[in-house]
Amino acid sequence: MYDLSEELNTFYNEHVTLPQDKVNELFERKNTNISRLESGLEKHNEEKNTAYTLEESYVQGSVGMNTVTQHEENDYDIDVGILIDGEDMDSIGSDQVKNIILDAFKQININFNTLPKKHTNCIRFTYAAGYQIDFAVYRNISTAEHAGSEWRERNPEAIQEWFDSQKLIKGDNLPIIIKLIKTFNKSRSSWKMPGGLISTILVEESLAIEYDRIDKILYYTIENMINRLSRDEDVKSPVLPSKSILYNDKDKRKIEMFKKRLELYLEKLEVLTDYDCSRLDAIEAWQSFFNHTYWDKLYSEEEQKVHDRSKEANYTEQYIEELYPITLKYPLKIDANIDVKGFRSSILSIFLKKTRFIPKDKTIEFFIQSINVPEPYDIYWKVRNVGPEAYRRDQIRGQINRTNRDIHTENSNFKGRHFVECYIVKDGICVAKDRINVPI
Repeated sequence: MYDLSEELNTFYNEHVTLPQDKVNELFERKNTNISRLESGLEKHNEEKNTAYTLEESYVQGSVGMNTVTQHEENDYDIDVGILIDGEDMDSIGSDQVKNIILDAFKQININFNTLPKKHTNCIRFTYAAGYQIDFAVYRNISTAEHAGSEWRERNPEAIQEWFDSQKLIKGDNLPIIIKLIKTFNKSRSSWKMPGGLISTILVEESLAIEYDRIDKILYYTIENMINRLSRDEDVKSPVLPSKSILYNDKDKRKIEMFKKRLELYLEKLEVLTDYDCSRLDAIEAWQSFFNHTYWDKLYSEEEQKVHDRSKEANYTEQYIEELYPITLKYPLKIDANIDVKGFRSSILSIFLKKTRFIPKDKTIEFFIQSINVPEPYDIYWKVRNVGPEAYRRDQIRGQINRTNRDIHTENSNFKGRHFVECYIVKDGICVAKDRINVPI
């Protein structure tokens, strides 16, 4: 398997794991709001003649397990369990207890920039910096129960103890792989993927502990997860093994999509196991998986090296500025039609908002969408194939051709980060141009 473990470790350290100063900041915010809650409950009790108390609080979830990840929009959170005690806790509704917590925060007259908000599973504080604190509310009747859409038996301390024991058994790679999988789950904004606990359980069950290189561990853990979900798509609580944590059809659909996406992107990673896999192939494979600018930059740097080494070979790319003076006076917009099964829109620019890559062996019809250059003028098209496959086939192309047609047809024959450009030349001057990327 092509070794990009050093690059993957750098990606993990710089773009995946949350720096300790950010974790410390989350804990400080948590402690502040716990103190506020205690004061607010006292005032709520005085006003309502009740006796609710905060019996215990504990950090749970990804921060407690050290599996919290970075996000480009600083969208990360700390989950805090709060155990509430008081009169009639056996009859109080799960929604009602969250209303009590909200009222307690209102009692202390803090001028929140964003008011705490009640969600199905928590009370959420959202901060201007982008991160949030989720307070999950519990009661303890005969067993601990969580206030979600209804009261459900759950023991967050037992979950933490389970994870700590598994980390001792399976080693420090367990939280690392969990964070990498969670980063994959968040890699496309349109995706609806399973939550952190589900991902954690599936990675723990599937961790490829027989490998010592991080890229191999991740690759074969993905393979193991696919096999595990092929056998059974249900996910049980590790501390209550008779209890599924897929509570509704929405949770089940997320698992189905998770499995399908793992299968799709494992296919893209399979090039890593080819005997002739190049560094460009490997970088592109991990970029397809993580969809992150870190890998884009690595790819560009490596491609430039390949470009430099190939200058004496049949490097055929042309540049418009070498053919005509450039004075861009008019707007030009190009797009393309593409027919891909399963996607409603056939417009390339819209298609690429939903998925990062175009399938192979598709016909793509590029067209000028808008232009306001006064006639007469000439239309030129340039098709540039990018990537190791283009070099191997001696098909980088890149010639600039005058067609005087507002439509240009190509086929998605092989993978790579290709692009198409269109130029409008009037009176011997390039007065408009546009470019559209064609990642395959």
